[in-house]
Amino acid sequence: MLDIYYINLDARNDRRSQLLANLSIFNKAQWKIHRISAISSEHVQEAALLGPLTLPEKACFLSHLAAIKSSQQSKEFSLILEDDVQFSKNSTSVIEQTINLMDESIDVVYAEIGFPSAELMVHYFQLKYFLMNKQEFRLIDIPPINYFGATAYILNSLAKEKILKLADGLDQLNLPFDDQLQKWIRTGKLKAKFIFPFPVTLAPDSIISNIRRPTIEHMAINQFRISMGFDYDALRDADEKFELFFDQHHKKELDPFSRILSLLICSNLNLK
Repeated sequence: MLDIYYINLDARNDRRSQLLANLSIFNKAQWKIHRISAISSEHVQEAALLGPLTLPEKACFLSHLAAIKSSQQSKEFSLILEDDVQFSKNSTSVIEQTINLMDESIDVVYAEIGFPSAELMVHYFQLKYFLMNKQEFRLIDIPPINYFGATAYILNSLAKEKILKLADGLDQLNLPFDDQLQKWIRTGKLKAKFIFPFPVTLAPDSIISNIRRPTIEHMAINQFRISMGFDYDALRDADEKFELFFDQHHKKELDPFSRILSLLICSNLNLK
């Protein structure tokens, strides 16, 4: 019913081993797994591709296209992954239920995304614990505000051809792959939703991006992405790396406001 295609640089044996070890435990549906050798920055430089993107961004873009093209060998649904994600105990169950809800009108379903808006983070934090109390998930329309990320997404068979045709029509690479995919969705060329809470999350050691320059804001958003995983209890599970990062950058003078904000958020949660 579904095959996995994961993108991995030849030099990153560590990520390959980590992802495969994770899937060996949590790929309970025994989906076929295909490795896609990621395009390197050196290859992009030699090809002299047009566009303002950095070499890593261009390489990432081409790697996703390579994964989508390879996934055309399957006429069923395909799950495209970057190699810095992880599954958990309910991942395959939630994804299988999602596939049963999909029809040909939905081209792309994200298994996780990032929100740069604090307001949206508060909303989805509250929604997660509302759903978790009932052990439910939702298939949600893409929000009107910008999001980012293409670390894990499901494509139906028709969507693969659509995306490749759209990419063929680009004169040069002006946007990173996730932003370009979002632009096609925003302009009605593709239809998309996302699963929430996320059945797939970033691996904890992937809080820092290899493509974009890391910032405090970006690292905090990535930690939020991890905490919105279906099987991640953000109220109880402590991440040592993030705790260290928090201690280094947290401003103690903001503690009173943090406590007030925490009370406002949790006042709407029915927590046990």
